[in-house]
Amino acid sequence: MLTQTQVEKFLTTLHNPRWVEPNEQGPILLDGEFYGGKLEFFASPMDIMDYGREVYQKALDGYYGEIAPYDPERNMRPNQNIGKE
Repeated sequence: MLTQTQVEKFLTTLHNPRWVEPNEQGPILLDGEFYGGKLEFFASPMDIMDYGREVYQKALDGYYGEIAPYDPERNMRPNQNIGKE
């Protein structure tokens, strides 16, 4: 489990928000950096953690930049490509 300090440090690296759903409502995906590696953060208005809901609201408010529209190619996870070749 991450410490509060680790979470706070990671949250300062968030950028590049984009919608997860085609209707451009609900969750927002952001890029971040964690110990030199890249990590995605899934922000939701229904997050059980306060900081998740705060990140979501900040994204809506433009704090991390303009939210990019939904892009099915970009949002696709590696295991979703199985059988699509």
